[in-house]
Amino acid sequence: MANFEASRAYLYILLESMKTNRIIVDIEKTALESVQASQASEDEALPVLKKYIDYISGLAGENQAGIESRVFLEGLSLHDVDADALNSREDVATDLSCISAMIRAGLIKLKDTDIDKKGQKIAGKDAILSSIGRFYSEFFTPIRAFIEHSTKVQETSALSRYTSIQAWIAGQGAAFIEMIDKEIGNAQNALKLASVLPIRETVDKAMGTMDGLKNNVQGVLDHLAVIAEQKPVITAAVFESLLVAIDPGVQFVMDAFNKFEQSCVQVFQDWDSPSFEARYSKLRAAIDGTSLDIKELAGELLLYFIETRQFTAEIKQSGKEKKELRKKVNQIVREEFISYLRTTWPEENADFLGSLDAEDRLSAILPRLLKHALENEERGLMTFTADTELTTGQGKLNDIVAAYRARLTDVAGWCDAMESLLIGEYKTAVNSLRESLEHQDQEIARFFTKMDFFFHETKSQEEKIKIREEVKKTLGTLDEIINEFEENIGKILNKTYLDFEVLGNSVAAFKSKYQALLDQLNATLNRYDAFKLMTIIEEIKQFIEKRNEKINLINNMVLVDLRENVNKITRSMSEITGMLKEGKGFSVERGKLGDVNFDANVADINASLNGAISEEIVEDEFMIKKRLSLIEERLSELDTIKRDLEDKRDKLLFRIIKDEDKPKFLEEHKVGECIICYEPITTLDEEVIVCPHCGRTGHFLCLAYWLEKYSICPVCHGKLIRPEEEYEDGMTLE
Repeated sequence: MANFEASRAYLYILLESMKTNRIIVDIEKTALESVQASQASEDEALPVLKKYIDYISGLAGENQAGIESRVFLEGLSLHDVDADALNSREDVATDLSCISAMIRAGLIKLKDTDIDKKGQKIAGKDAILSSIGRFYSEFFTPIRAFIEHSTKVQETSALSRYTSIQAWIAGQGAAFIEMIDKEIGNAQNALKLASVLPIRETVDKAMGTMDGLKNNVQGVLDHLAVIAEQKPVITAAVFESLLVAIDPGVQFVMDAFNKFEQSCVQVFQDWDSPSFEARYSKLRAAIDGTSLDIKELAGELLLYFIETRQFTAEIKQSGKEKKELRKKVNQIVREEFISYLRTTWPEENADFLGSLDAEDRLSAILPRLLKHALENEERGLMTFTADTELTTGQGKLNDIVAAYRARLTDVAGWCDAMESLLIGEYKTAVNSLRESLEHQDQEIARFFTKMDFFFHETKSQEEKIKIREEVKKTLGTLDEIINEFEENIGKILNKTYLDFEVLGNSVAAFKSKYQALLDQLNATLNRYDAFKLMTIIEEIKQFIEKRNEKINLINNMVLVDLRENVNKITRSMSEITGMLKEGKGFSVERGKLGDVNFDANVADINASLNGAISEEIVEDEFMIKKRLSLIEERLSELDTIKRDLEDKRDKLLFRIIKDEDKPKFLEEHKVGECIICYEPITTLDEEVIVCPHCGRTGHFLCLAYWLEKYSICPVCHGKLIRPEEEYEDGMTLE
């Protein structure tokens, strides 16, 4: 039979219901015969004690189909039992529990007599309900005590290292849940007797309480499951080894043990006192020497109560003994710390930890380990970055730094846990480790800085390659348009007749493309730091200088060709003018009458004119001047391109020269001095203002600020126009 079948509250309800004599007890003969057959074969355990089976078997033999409940109770001497007897006498509780068990086993059934109950009163109704409430309260008391005590125990972080205590709480909680479930079933059966006793309200309230207690017990078990999954920072075995080494005096309290398991108190029955003091070694010997099957639980309870300061522990050793004990404690702490590092730090550090000398101090272990671990991480990270992308490597660096800082935080937690287990003056055993821990974040910061510089340099090399490719592509395009321009100019100049319009369009197109490529090149360079461009800018400088020479050759070639064309045109015009002069005054009529050589002269003139016209296009003097003007304009544009290239070269040079060389560079390229700030105006300045009266120059921003207050030149006092106004007859913006 189970250890628990029903609460005294349910047994009392069953007793009082049967005492009213309003219930008939039916014996189920088929079920009884089955039980008797099992009893004979000994195959199954009996649901109740044999004497109760014999009792109902005797009643069944008398052919009593229905037995009055009071008569049934009299046969068991229960007809005059009250609440006090049920509470004080175990035999009464056993008899009623067996009746309850027979009802559950289907051996007997309780039936209402169907007597008209209207107007009938239950004697002692209030007393019965009061007793039921008291019995339920007694039933709830150990469950509530378990919930309260277990919740308090789970609030401490110490429980994670005591598996036997966890198992005890889990077993007790499961037993209480089973007990509550059974009692809820009993309460539901009790409600079937509500027609006999007015118990419905009381039982419903009790069932609500049981549901709440069940949820609370389940909450305790759920929390315990979370604690069971937590790995303790320091095990109970380490704490025990410290106590064995120190062997402090312990103030033992029996009641603390009794709250967990009453049988644990029997281990110390020889002390026969609710509280006493003894050395830890003596208490441990008593636990190890007991024959009871609670050694592990009792041992963990002793450690738990010492750790949580429910048992006071004091050091009893003398001065010389303390010195030796300190060495033992330090060695235990050191070995446990190394063991902790083996389980929490990367596996590749295991060999290093194994190589530590026994004489290595606790304070030196962490710095040496961290340095070794970060060196491994450095090599691994460089290899990883080489096989993947740079951004991926940088992300992994952040993860590594975060992981090692988290490990340092865990080490600080380990120090706290170890210090809480040490007693008295031995708590200082972790002080040296705490001091060394304070400086280890600096080592991680140095590692991060070193690797960050590595990534920066790697990225810089990649950017240099990228810049070089972009610049190479732009310069290649620049070469293409210069060659194309040279080819087009050659084609134009090789024609019999020079087309000035085509020449002008070709120069304008070249200038536009050339300027666009220079702007693109400048934009590319401006995207990067100057130190990345040192060698590249020198190459660009040499490239542009060579291309300037080529453009100058094209320029000179155009000038030579234009001069030759101008000379041809001039000679042709002279010849035409001379021939026209020779023919002036001739008349057909007069020639025929007065000049016998007239026809020959006219034929010579016509031949000369036809020859000149076949060589050159006859143009009047106005058109020739207009074409010459266009030629001068295009030559001016070529000069402008040359000056722009020189300015670009100067600006690129200025960006890469050293700071101490810049004043000298500016002095060499000085073209004037600002009349406001007196700083030099060089070819590098893009916007300057020239006074139209005295010709003095100034920076655009300087004179713009001056003109906010004054409207005259600060040197000659001539009238100036503000920068936002139109430049008509005032200053000139270059």
